[in-house]
Amino acid sequence: MEDVYRTIIVGVDFSAGSRSALKVAGDLARRSGAVLRVLHYVHLEIAEEHRETWKSGLNEVVQLASKELERFVSAALPDGDEINMMVEARVGHRFVELINLIHETDADLLVLGAHGDDHRYRQAPGLLGMKCIRKAPCEVMLVPNDVATPFEQILVGIDYSANSATALMKAVEMGSITGAKVHVVHISLPPWLFLMDAGLPNVEVPERARRAYLRHQESEMERFIESLSCRCDFDFSTLERKDLATGLIECQKEMAADLVVIGNRGRTGAELALLGSFAERVVRDADCSVLTVKQDSGTKRAAQGRKYVA
Repeated sequence: MEDVYRTIIVGVDFSAGSRSALKVAGDLARRSGAVLRVLHYVHLEIAEEHRETWKSGLNEVVQLASKELERFVSAALPDGDEINMMVEARVGHRFVELINLIHETDADLLVLGAHGDDHRYRQAPGLLGMKCIRKAPCEVMLVPNDVATPFEQILVGIDYSANSATALMKAVEMGSITGAKVHVVHISLPPWLFLMDAGLPNVEVPERARRAYLRHQESEMERFIESLSCRCDFDFSTLERKDLATGLIECQKEMAADLVVIGNRGRTGAELALLGSFAERVVRDADCSVLTVKQDSGTKRAAQGRKYVA
């Protein structure tokens, strides 16, 4: 599985979250033999402000950022000599430039801190990551502060769809290059839970019905996994919950998973808002990194060669 990733991009804003993101990206690049592109973007408003106040203007701002970035990378990745790495500071709108760079390099993975800095000129903590989850034409991993590498426990939630099949295969690939144990869970929404939500909290469900429903869910999962012809030693289970995000987060905390893999259809409109809400809750409440995987990310990169503009 040495070709799991070919090009990994990591955005650095010098926050604690981006330091963790850089460590995770560096570890994955070293293990998979990928090219690692480390980028820091000086925001256009900051650049324009210093263009007027400094005689040397924009060039000096970029030079200072480049030196700081080099120090930041050296401290976070002491084994950087083992990684095929490119480090660069640029000027531009971070979201726009990151999306364009993904298209230009055909990158497989974008890694960001789950919570950025709070500089008045920069995006609010978490906003950049959520925008990239929705719009980036590749996999996106958001990493919280103080994360250890490599991953040891990977959790992936499935719903038997093609999208969740893609997420499961990615979790297996990640397990193969990191040595992590993969756990698969299906969050079940049995009909009696909706009756309780509808104002019937004292509904008594026969134990026989519960067992039959659980057996059906387990058989569905077995058929789903067998259909993938996936050879990997992983655990799988079902969990009854009224809310998918809550169930997934509970599983993550219980097993102390350090990576959660989520399928992402990359939809728009109301469906995109629902996806954003789900992903945002998982990123906010899970105590680990979160990787979102699009089923057709490679196809989209090929078909959408256009550039974003601010």
